[in-house]
Amino acid sequence: MSTPTTEETFTHPALFYRSEAEYTDRTVAFVREGLAAGEPVAVAVPGPNLELVRVGLGADARDVTFLDMTEAGRNPGRIIPGVLRAFADAHARARVRIVGEPVWAGRSAAEYPACAQHEALINAAFA
Repeated sequence: MSTPTTEETFTHPALFYRSEAEYTDRTVAFVREGLAAGEPVAVAVPGPNLELVRVGLGADARDVTFLDMTEAGRNPGRIIPGVLRAFADAHARARVRIVGEPVWAGRSAAEYPACAQHEALINAAFA
């Protein structure tokens, strides 16, 4: 695999959505773009959204790594090393695409600041 070009550097976009349908459509499109580009793809989101993406992908789901964030990311301090970096490092020779959703309904008030910190640290973790 070649060295990434400037256009292939790390990006950390956010998705704001108003409905399950919009979430599913836009997430599935993002995942399919990655698959079409030959990128390893992981989706690490809470169970209900995980299922929306899995169903939305249909047969393409077989080429995606799915992680239930309510389990894999229960501790917000472990998301970067245990979920995101673990997946990226397992595919060190390729550009990867990861969908992550560290905040969900049901997170405690104590967990929320750790999730905000996690989001702030992602850019540094992948620099």
